[in-house]
Amino acid sequence: MSRNEPVDPRVRLAISQWPDDAPRGAVTTFCAEHGISRKTFYLLRSRATAEGPAALLEPKSRRPHTSPTQLGDDIKTQALQVRASLEQSGLDHGPISVHAKMTAMGLPAPSTASLSRVFRDAGVARAAPNKRPRASSMRRSSCTAGDRGFSWIGKTTSRTVDRENRRGSTAAFAAVEQTKQDGIPVRAFC
Repeated sequence: MSRNEPVDPRVRLAISQWPDDAPRGAVTTFCAEHGISRKTFYLLRSRATAEGPAALLEPKSRRPHTSPTQLGDDIKTQALQVRASLEQSGLDHGPISVHAKMTAMGLPAPSTASLSRVFRDAGVARAAPNKRPRASSMRRSSCTAGDRGFSWIGKTTSRTVDRENRRGSTAAFAAVEQTKQDGIPVRAFC
């Protein structure tokens, strides 16, 4: 039986009816037969004595009692008020701007993702399905693992333009006949 799998109700019933004067080694044998640990047995047994045998038949909820990272209603209200004031003044009123404004005002500022979720839940965010995702404008580097690292160069250097990234980069390549003693070490960046 895996650790996250709940214990079978028949096993729970047997544990709740376990006699106090069971012979020595009976718990170990019982646990081995039913595929549970002795620790689980004793946890269930103590729960049965504390809460009664009926409480043992159903597993306890694994849901946490509190959610410490959940935003409070006061912070949500403050965020919505800051957003409304930015919108009234004609400024950008997105999550990034609201986060910056709340930080500047000395208020506890949740993350931009949390602010976005608050605005969406409150119904004040405008849906923009035709808007491009933010990461779509980032280009992937065309460098390979061999392009990175130290290269030994002498007199042969060339200026190239990386067309994909649209920036200039100095590429330095050593001629095949050049040796390490002829050149100087440079770091080749992509």
